[in-house]
Amino acid sequence: MLSHINSYKRGKLNSRSAYQLFNFIYGDDILPKLNIREIEANDIVLSPKLLKK
Repeated sequence: MLSHINSYKRGKLNSRSAYQLFNFIYGDDILPKLNIREIEANDIVLSPKLLKK
């Protein structure tokens, strides 16, 4: 669920996702350890049906 939310691009982040911003600032070592991955824009699900999987 967090991967989907953090992969969503936001205007407030200059059309970047929270994932991309975190990765830029802290590097790409931490996110895999947190089990967070980037989801492709076409595959992002931001509805309750994501919780049913």
